[in-house]
Amino acid sequence: MKKIGRILALVFCLGLLMSLCFGLTASAAAGDSKAAEKKEDSPEGQYEIFAVHNEGFTVDSAAMGMVSTLKLEKGGKGVMTSDDLSMEIKSWTNEDGSLTFVMADGSETTGSYHDGLLQMMLPGYDDMYLYYAREDADRSGIEVLNREEFLERYNAAKEKPTSRISALCESLDTKKGVHLSYERKSEKGGAEEKFDVHGKEELYYSLHTVTVSGKEQQTANCVREGKVMLLYPKDKKGQVVTELNSSVLNHNLLLMDNLYSAISRRAKELQFTVETCEIDGKTYEAEVFPATAFVGESVFCYDTDGKLVYYLEGETEVSAALIGKLSYTITAIDDKVDETLFDLSAYQLK
Repeated sequence: MKKIGRILALVFCLGLLMSLCFGLTASAAAGDSKAAEKKEDSPEGQYEIFAVHNEGFTVDSAAMGMVSTLKLEKGGKGVMTSDDLSMEIKSWTNEDGSLTFVMADGSETTGSYHDGLLQMMLPGYDDMYLYYAREDADRSGIEVLNREEFLERYNAAKEKPTSRISALCESLDTKKGVHLSYERKSEKGGAEEKFDVHGKEELYYSLHTVTVSGKEQQTANCVREGKVMLLYPKDKKGQVVTELNSSVLNHNLLLMDNLYSAISRRAKELQFTVETCEIDGKTYEAEVFPATAFVGESVFCYDTDGKLVYYLEGETEVSAALIGKLSYTITAIDDKVDETLFDLSAYQLK
């Protein structure tokens, strides 16, 4: 299992990209209140790994032969160790429980934090998370399986039919191109959001339309020739935010999109139930994937033709105050990519 530990050295720059894709707003009062909470509950401290989450199962890290520590220091620096490897954390930042780490080699990864518990994502492994805890943290809310329990549940899950969401994910070909169109709403109210996403190999374009009190604003995130750009389509202006290295470009850029990321993550999981879900007076068949300590419950709703029409995302302790539950109304998931959107010759870029 040392190979898994060494994957930690391969993390790369997705934290900034994910933050660019998320545009929900909250009131200033709620933001100030949440910020005050986080000051009292800072992520600083010494952590030890205690579990690994993969394919929907959270397993005791010791049973997998994994040894890793994490030290987050005041001033935004730190150190990570894994087996016989040690790497400096050049910087870490915390924004309402969402963490971004910049490693000594310039690579980045993201994570989440609350109450002494920390989750770190392994880029390239859509459903693999490392769970760390400080000595004073309460882990009782996280079910951790030993090896025998994991094998029993894993084998039982393998005998069940694969999920519809897995089949959908398998059908999406990033080389041919993937197009997604959907609306997203928060139970907290506020902005109305629409997304129109186009991705093909090393090209990515996501148009984000936000309407608040009848006023509409459009921005777009675009990746082209290794450059990440923030665009203003109506004014035909934009700016280069950062440049990606080759390891990131070889990864699936569509994972920058929240809906695609949710589909991809849950497609690899084996634990789910088939239920019914009522939305606006209509009943839909649904696949329900359970919540974890840092990821809310996922509910994928299908019409009578088997088409994915709604995605419901449950809240977590980190998201509850600002965002709450999210609902996605899906109008298109297909291969109708508009490649003219990748032509930025009409834009004035800084």
